[in-house]
Amino acid sequence: MKAERDELTLRIFPSLRKICEERGIAWGEVDLRGGIPEEKSERGETLQICLDYIEKCRPYFIGMLGERYVCHISISKCLCDGFFSLS
Repeated sequence: MKAERDELTLRIFPSLRKICEERGIAWGEVDLRGGIPEEKSERGETLQICLDYIEKCRPYFIGMLGERYVCHISISKCLCDGFFSLS
């Protein structure tokens, strides 16, 4: 995954950013896998933090999914109900 992430951040994303800027479009990438404080992660807040950030990206969000072996998120029923009502 590191090689793929490096390819995206070093080659693909800068090219996309340039193309978008030439057309007057603001574009930026966000890595939702990092930046969450350990204490919030331990309290099970990781998924909600990610969903809140995705909500802030409206009206457009493009997600790219990969694998992560160290993250185990428990999902409560009420959180799932809130997620599926976002659309």
